Amino acid sequence: MADPPVIHPPTVRARFGLRLPLLLARAVWLLAWGRVEMGRIPLARLAATDDSTTGPAGAGAPLTAADEVMIDVVSRLIPEVACWVPWRADCLVQSLAAQRWLAAEGIAARIEIGVNPAAPQGFASHAWLRCSTGVVVGGETAQYAVLLGHQRAEMPAKSDPD
Repeated sequence: MADPPVIHPPTVRARFGLRLPLLLARAVWLLAWGRVEMGRIPLARLAATDDSTTGPAGAGAPLTAADEVMIDVVSRLIPEVACWVPWRADCLVQSLAAQRWLAAEGIAARIEIGVNPAAPQGFASHAWLRCSTGVVVGGETAQYAVLLGHQRAEMPAKSDPD
């Protein structure tokens, strides 16, 4: 049997050494929690969850070097581990998991959900997690108009047929 693929960057492995298996287990646990939570969370609560209510630090607290390291770890591990879990762990599940992990560390973050009506398949939606340093999980988001979260896009008003 072939060796399992390495799913973590060497910088994380070198920095956390023996703690890395615990971090991977935490990522798996939070992705499972996020999958369950995704089916239970009302959209209104998700829209109201922003960086001022997530984590004890609040939106205005400056990040420490340890916070930036944790954001880097979460941004690497959550998407990588999501590829290996036996359940679907798409962008919203990853965002929920990463937000909960960062909140436990006192780091404020907000989930944003956007749409791209000009996508080749006709319509695309995407969720990502943003904190003061930028996008934590969710990858490239420039092509999406934000519907939930901050910076809501202005949607064209429906024309009245009357």
